[in-house]
Amino acid sequence: MTTSIISFFVNRERIHALFSEMLMSTSEKQIMLVHALGGMGKSWLVAKLKHECSIQSPPVLYTSLDFKDGQAHDYLSIIRRVRDDLGAAHFNYLTQTINAGTDIHVNLQITGSGTGGVNITQSEVRIGGDVAGRDIIKDNFFNVQVDSEAVRREIEARITEAFFSDLCSLLGKTTGVFFIDTYEKAPEATRLWIENHLLYQIREVRLPRAVVIITGREVPQFDLD
Repeated sequence: MTTSIISFFVNRERIHALFSEMLMSTSEKQIMLVHALGGMGKSWLVAKLKHECSIQSPPVLYTSLDFKDGQAHDYLSIIRRVRDDLGAAHFNYLTQTINAGTDIHVNLQITGSGTGGVNITQSEVRIGGDVAGRDIIKDNFFNVQVDSEAVRREIEARITEAFFSDLCSLLGKTTGVFFIDTYEKAPEATRLWIENHLLYQIREVRLPRAVVIITGREVPQFDLD
C-alpha cells in the first residue's frame, strides 16, 4: 500500500496494536470481530492489515476469504482457497483426501445385439490428481456427488479432518492469518463450517498460532464458551 493511502487510516491505533500482539502471540486473543455498517472502511482495514502481514520479516502467511461476490462458497472451496493461499506444499494429506473423495467413478456396460455382442460390466474409470514437482499433489476440482447423504457427510468429515491435521502441523511452526470479509453474505452452511470447525479448533486451543479477522455488517455471536 502506498504512503498516501496509509495516511487515510486514522483512529485505528487500538486495532493495529491488538493485531500486532496477535501476530506476535503476545495476546491471548486470536479472533477479532469488526462489526460496522456499509461504507465504514471494513474492507480498507482488511487491506491495511494484509499489508502489515506482508511487511513483517519474514512475511506472515495469510489467506483471504471475501463473500461480497455473492457466490455459493461451500466448505470445499474454502478449504482449497486456504490451502492455496498458505501453500499447497503444506497440505499434501488434504489434497490426497480430496482426490479420494472426489474421484470420478464410471460404470460402463456395453451390450450389442446378436451373437457378436460385447459385454463390459462394472468396469471402472478413475480420474485422480497428479504430481506437480517432487511431492506436491494437485487435486482435481470435481465436487463431491453421492446419492447417500450419510456418505457425503462422511467424505466431508474426512476432508475437514485432513485439512485441520495439515493446518495444525503448519501453524505449529509459524503464524497464519485468516481474513474473512463481508461475512453477512456467506451462505449459512459456510458460516456454520467456519464457526463449528475453524473457530471451534481455536476455542479448543488446537491452533495456537492462528489469527482470525472477521469483518461484516453481521459477525458471529459467541456464547460464554
